[in-house]
This record gives sequence, C-alpha cells and structure tokens, in this order.
Amino acid sequence: MPYFVGGGFTNPQVDGYSFLNEMGQPTKLSTSKLPSAKLMVSPRVGFNYDINGDKRIQVRGGAGLFTGRPPFVFISNQVGNNGVLNGSINQTSSTGTTSIPFRPTTPSSAPPGFVPNPLVPAPTYNIATSEETFRFPKVFRTNLAVDYKIYKDIVVGGELVFTQAINSIFYYNANLKAPVGTFNGPDQRLRYANPNAISGGVSSLNTSASAIRINPNITDATVMKSGSYGGSMTATVKVEKPLRAKGFGWMFAYNFGSAKDYINPGSIASSSWTGNRSVNGNNRPDIAFSDYDLRNRFIANINYRTEIGKNAAIQFSIFSETKNWGRISYTYSGDMNGDGVFGNDLMYIPRNQAEMNFQQYSIGSGASAQTFTAQMQKDAFDIYINQDDYLKKNRGSYVERNGGLMPYLTRIDASAVLELFTAGKNRHTIQLRADIFNIGNMIDNNAGVSYVVNNRSLLNFRGLDANGLPLYRFNTVNNALVYSTYRKGVFTSDVWQAQLGVRYIF
Repeated sequence: MPYFVGGGFTNPQVDGYSFLNEMGQPTKLSTSKLPSAKLMVSPRVGFNYDINGDKRIQVRGGAGLFTGRPPFVFISNQVGNNGVLNGSINQTSSTGTTSIPFRPTTPSSAPPGFVPNPLVPAPTYNIATSEETFRFPKVFRTNLAVDYKIYKDIVVGGELVFTQAINSIFYYNANLKAPVGTFNGPDQRLRYANPNAISGGVSSLNTSASAIRINPNITDATVMKSGSYGGSMTATVKVEKPLRAKGFGWMFAYNFGSAKDYINPGSIASSSWTGNRSVNGNNRPDIAFSDYDLRNRFIANINYRTEIGKNAAIQFSIFSETKNWGRISYTYSGDMNGDGVFGNDLMYIPRNQAEMNFQQYSIGSGASAQTFTAQMQKDAFDIYINQDDYLKKNRGSYVERNGGLMPYLTRIDASAVLELFTAGKNRHTIQLRADIFNIGNMIDNNAGVSYVVNNRSLLNFRGLDANGLPLYRFNTVNNALVYSTYRKGVFTSDVWQAQLGVRYIF
C-alpha cells in the first residue's frame, strides 16, 4: 500500500487558481496533495486439468488481478514540478532566445535583478499534479489454453489471453483553454485559438500564451489520473515436437494480438501529454492501437542434435520470425489546431484533390531553386494516398493513432554448436558455437531488410487562407516530393552478421 508522508510542496498561487479538466469542466489543483493511500491486492486463481488422466489432453487457465512494483517516478513529477523549487529564465542575445534552467546556488550567482526566493512561485513555471484518487497501474487478466498430444510427443496447443486495464494512466493539461470552435471545410476538428487578422490571404493561428493558457504564467499543468483505459487480447496456436537428447525437434506458432489505449505514458508527465497524438487535442484523445500493438507474428524453428561417440555432440538450429514491422501515425508538422503542441495533430485524409488546399513554395536559391506549385503538390499527395493501403481505404476520415500497419518482415537465424564433454558424474563441457543472424540476407541482399517510413508528417500546416480553410505544404524528403510510404532500412540489423563463441560449462 503506497503511502506518502508529508505531501508535496505547497504553491499558494496554484491553490488560488482555477483550471479545467479534460472535459472542460472547472477544477482546482494543488501541488501539495499527493495521492492518498490505496490498498493494492492481487488475488489470482488458476487450474490445470488432465481430462483423461493420461496427460494427452490438458486444459489450463486462470484469472486474477496483476500489478507490479509501484512506479514512483510518476509521483516524483509532482514533487519536482511545482513552481516553487525551481524556475527558468530566458537568456536573449543576438543569436536568439534560449530557455535555461535557473538554479543558482547562492544569491550572488543569480543574474542581475533575479535573486532566489525559496518556496515563492517563479514568474513562469509548469506544474505536474495528480488526482487524489489516482491508483498505480493494475490489470485484470484471464487466459484459457488447451494442449493436445496428437502423436507420441507431438503437441498441438492453443491459448487465449484477455487483459482489461483496471488502473491505467491518463494525462491532461488543466491549464489549456476550452476550444473556440471548429475549422471550415471538410476537416472540422476542434481548434483552440482564434486566427489572427488575415494578411496577404494567409493567417497563422494565434498560439500565444494568452490565447491558450487559462493562467498565463503557467506553461502547462499536467494532471495524472487513472482509470480503466484500454486493454488487449492475444490468441496463439502452436504445433511442437520438443527436442530431446538427440534427433529432430521443431515448432511452429502463430500469434495474433490487439492492444488499445488512450496514451502510452512515460516517466515525464508533460512530455507524455505533448507526445500523444490526437485529432481534437491531447485532452481529448480517442482510444486507438497502442504503440506496442503487435498484430501478426509467425515463428518457427527446427533443431537437430546427435552425439558423436561418448564425448561429443553436435546440434544445428534454424529460427524464423515473420511479423508486421510496427504501426504508423500520420500527423501534421506544425501546430494545426492551435493548442500549443507541435507535430501531434493526426491528419485528415482528403477524399479527392478538391479537398486539398496547398500553398506554392520554393526551396533552394539560384540555379538550384525548386518551386512546387499547388497542383504539383496535389498530384504528389494523390499518388501517395493511392499507393498507401491504409490512407486509400480511409479517404474522407481522420487518421487513427497507430492506424497504419506496416508490411511483414521475415528474418532467419541459424546456429551450429559443437560440444566436447567428459564422461562421468562431474561433467565438464566445452561448447563451440557459430551463429549467423539474418542468414537470408547473406543469400539475397534484399531479404531480411526492414522498412522505414519516408515521412510520418506529410503535410506542413501553414495557417488559414482567405476563406478560413487550413492551408498546407506537402513536405519534401531530401528536397523532393515523396510518392511512396517506405524505403529500405540501412541499419546493422538489416544485413547478415556472424559471431563465434566459446563456453565452458561445469
């Protein structure tokens, strides 16, 4: 039962301010109130039943509540970010403005006119708070499996695992003003700031502090809460002949997985909130596929072991894995909805070129200058959408967080092991091992090479045009428009590798 003695540091300024929760309702925050004590119990039950009593058909399963060691780093965000322990100053020079931490050790080390005043709120600061009802992560998990020995030692198995979050983490910014309206045109998402006066036919959204902050001197007020947000389901089928002292052993398995949540929190509250991806702002994300969702995975291996005389043995193994190589979220670069967070706004997929609105622009200078007209960008974006299965299928809709599923990738590893051992009760073994990873790439240099997304932020938001419609530029890669989702990877894991090893076992 986690229990915090003494609470956090009091910021009287925060205690007197008003904020809004993620639903836009008034709320009060306090940096001094840490989560109250909560009893953490993890009851579980399981069974294993041999149907015929001969170990040929076994049914097993269980259910329970599962929790791990409390991640106290989540609470340390509140203790360290309260506006009264440290602040920051902006240092302005001819090269620009840089925000630097302000932690002078003595008043004499402070910049002129800025003397430290412990436990008095800084002129500008951010806070991280938590709801008193917050509970550390816990899930309910249940599984059911069957193992059936169909012939001698060949076993067929299947298992279902279902997980539902009981307590998972969610963040929102309580210092974000409520939305002011929606956009014009087909993309009618919420926007959080009014456009400036139109100048030259184009305006940018006003994302100044006064436009989006409820309390202008607080950059953000990240609140941590918990709830039953998300869950997962996995299904596995497997056929296996275990490897014995000698002879063949093999295994083939397929796993299907689906995991969804609202946010994948990290150790820092503010970056966990800003790092999420959403349509209507990170205070209002949709449940979507988790960053760790693994949709399809096939694995197989084959092993052969034989003894050579009384003092040696040799074993060969091949392992293969085929799986989807991750998920994709397409976002705009820039701050499309005006909430002060850049690069997190999920993209709207136009139905056709009539719903595209591009701004002509040029890159480079002199003879190397290139101009991309609005029509050139429309044509390129149309080609891109049509070659991407996910975008093509979902025209006229918003991109989901992690909605795109990357292609399959197959990699094969091989190994050979020579064992030299002594006979008798106290056995000593020298093991010589050779491994080749991604051996398919050694045979064909196109095999086993991963996929890399050319650009996850296809469009750069430029502001609003004279009709109040969002205006974009189609981002280039290496100063050229992109027409395809992927390129081949160039990482160490994309080429075959070999290693030799020696092990002494006693």
